[in-house]
Amino acid sequence: MTEPHNQDREYGRGDHDETERGGDDRDRVSAPAAILKTLRSDVRLWIPFFLVGCLWTVLDRIRLQDSLPTTRTSSESVLQVTYTPYPTGSPETVRTLDALVNLPADVFAYAIAIEVVAVSAVMAGGWVTMRKVSDDPFSTRGSLAYCAGVAVLFLLSRLGTAVPLVYSPESFLFGIVALAVGALAAVRTFFLPIAILRGPGVLVALRTSWRRSVSHGFSLIGLIIVIGLGSSWLAELPTVGVLLSASIVGPIHSVALVILYERFGNRTYGNAAGTERN
Repeated sequence: MTEPHNQDREYGRGDHDETERGGDDRDRVSAPAAILKTLRSDVRLWIPFFLVGCLWTVLDRIRLQDSLPTTRTSSESVLQVTYTPYPTGSPETVRTLDALVNLPADVFAYAIAIEVVAVSAVMAGGWVTMRKVSDDPFSTRGSLAYCAGVAVLFLLSRLGTAVPLVYSPESFLFGIVALAVGALAAVRTFFLPIAILRGPGVLVALRTSWRRSVSHGFSLIGLIIVIGLGSSWLAELPTVGVLLSASIVGPIHSVALVILYERFGNRTYGNAAGTERN
């Protein structure tokens, strides 16, 4: 019979004393309650993304005041679910890559610097928040892979504007199919950020994320919708929208990733963990 201490280590709980973060209490309550309890118990979890929100608000003002083209992310006429796999918020403006074509070298460097600062802040905010909650440390390799993944997704999002969910008689069927495929991909890769940070490699992290999301599809898609709608809705509020979007959605997403990753990897919450061992 496997000793309880060794079993906890195998499933990623580590050598840390769980009482420091209320690990035992988190396992006794529902997942939403555990997430909220963790956020209430440590005000420091809100600080990284509060700083991200402040910085993004300033960067939005800078983008709006310079002469380079910008695109506003909000739309009053369509329903938008602004969800990304990594913890973040929603900016008011984005600058796509086509706005950087044929620029003088100094202007190009200025525009790139703004985007590098923006994505670096999100990387740091997500890493710090998840590390504070995680029972196990993050490896250097995993941290670098996480930052690279965030940078790639950030770059891809700047290839064009976000795709809104527009339903019309001509596009309804296609929209339903695309929505179903997108929802499945979002659920199966939900744990990819934390799995990369705590795992030995991207492929292993992808398999781990897939397995730990099995049998939890409805709860995860509900959380994804709440995160996506909340992020876009808060960002549309005047003046403080971007600050609220990052300050609220970022910490919730970060804590949810860690809490659910550890919970769904525990034997007491299903057979997914047993499958992972094999």
